[in-house]
Amino acid sequence: MKEVTCIVSRESWALTRGKKYPILEEDEAERRVRVCGDDGCVRWSPMYCFDMTGDSRSLQPYTLWIEAEEWAPGEWNPADDNSDAIVTFADGTRWVASFFSYANIASLTAKNRITGECLSGRYFWSSDMLLVDEVSRRRIEEVIADLIAEGRFEWVFSRCADSNDEEETA
Repeated sequence: MKEVTCIVSRESWALTRGKKYPILEEDEAERRVRVCGDDGCVRWSPMYCFDMTGDSRSLQPYTLWIEAEEWAPGEWNPADDNSDAIVTFADGTRWVASFFSYANIASLTAKNRITGECLSGRYFWSSDMLLVDEVSRRRIEEVIADLIAEGRFEWVFSRCADSNDEEETA
């Protein structure tokens, strides 16, 4: 029986980060697994809650900085916005991605039609772009957990200067 390690705790009574759980059933189409939780109940949980690859990065603690959280109150609209996010792992490595809501792409395209940018809205491009339904902390955390669990984090996020490198130059 295949075992997976929890990387995202869900309700304190259900799953514990770092604990191994045997997979009772796997539903690849729905991206979920059935496991017996800490309370003894069997339930379906999203695959992003587990390390599905055995990669050690999935259990490495990290901090998440979201640019939009630095903005003045009322300036951040998760449904129609974009924001950079930087993940710093315990080993000092730092990774960046720019999260855009689907609605924000439409808003930026409309703006570009008026301003003439990007051939008057005929294209849009941004480095390290990641499209999501909403640019909220909750959604960004879910995406990061899913990418780590699936072993795709380093394909999507770009490595930037490590925190140790910045301390040496400061």
